[in-house]
Amino acid sequence: MAPWKMLEFTGKAPLADELAIYLGDRIAEGIYRPGDKLPTERELAAELGLSRKTVRLALGELERQGFIFRRVGKGTFVKRAENFTNGRGRSGPSIALVSFKYTNPYSDRLISHLFEGMNRALEKADCNIAVQTLGAAGMAGRDAACRELVERLRTERPEGIIFATEPTVEAMRGLSEVSPVLQAGYFIEGEGAGYVGADMMDGMRKAIGYLMALGHTKIAMISHHGGEEDRRKFPTVSARVDVYAEVMAEMGLRSETFVIPHTEMATALSQEFTHTAVITTATYVARELLEAARERGVRVPEEMSLVGYDDAGVGEGTTPRFTSMKHLSEQMGRVAAEKLLGLIDGSETAPVRITMPAELILRESCARPRGDA
Repeated sequence: MAPWKMLEFTGKAPLADELAIYLGDRIAEGIYRPGDKLPTERELAAELGLSRKTVRLALGELERQGFIFRRVGKGTFVKRAENFTNGRGRSGPSIALVSFKYTNPYSDRLISHLFEGMNRALEKADCNIAVQTLGAAGMAGRDAACRELVERLRTERPEGIIFATEPTVEAMRGLSEVSPVLQAGYFIEGEGAGYVGADMMDGMRKAIGYLMALGHTKIAMISHHGGEEDRRKFPTVSARVDVYAEVMAEMGLRSETFVIPHTEMATALSQEFTHTAVITTATYVARELLEAARERGVRVPEEMSLVGYDDAGVGEGTTPRFTSMKHLSEQMGRVAAEKLLGLIDGSETAPVRITMPAELILRESCARPRGDA
């Protein structure tokens, strides 16, 4: 039986995104080996009962993430991992691009946008690029994958490293001993840690300011993660919660964060929930809350306004389409690559610490509070 026959779609995201994640996982797990030829678009579409357009979009996403490459007239192949001792004979420096393989399509889409920006800048500089995708599950897996990565890159000695996902503090410390390293998009603060990341404060001020202009004062935040252990596991989500509380206090409003597992999202909309607006810590949380509101008969935006985070394109595919904070991931990737090249040639001084503004994408999920004339 072909390995893709095991795929079960969840319906939580566009089919192309789910297919891209599934095939990417199979590559990371070694089911599809470097150099293997993948089935054609027509064969995959027939096997899975999907349209060729859906399959084409999924393969395009995998190509952008560096998993596969296409040869005109020959087919689609799994990309071979290139080390830095043989390279490709390019004139520019050797660069390692590192990312974890996420289990939700929204994080993967953001990572792919970062990679698009990085690749464009690095290709322009004729760099020898190697993509390191860490297919780890859970915190223990992430720690182990980071340790293995540090040891591998100590041997391969790339001239620069970009971490396009949440690294561990130990990984950043170890990699900084190998060569210049930057974080792109997701980042952790720390002594000597350089990054080109999202200005969360700017995005949250725009979102809360917009809701206040509509007349909302009871603005809650909903997250799937909370507590001290989750702060280590999900530092970016924890940072968004902290920034929300800080901006609410800055604007003279009372903050309240609800930590709700995705299986219990409908409980957030109980009779005791009196907030008129909600900001979520991630795009997929907003989508799940929208579905829960529909199940509980809570009308969006008439009875509750909703703002998501990270956009990732999913806000366009819901009813109503939801307003979201969007960070310019592709631009962040490009700037991170340019700054890393500057660290390598000496035109930049470490640590590079840049935050880029957010854009508030206004759609139909927000309105004035009910009863507010």
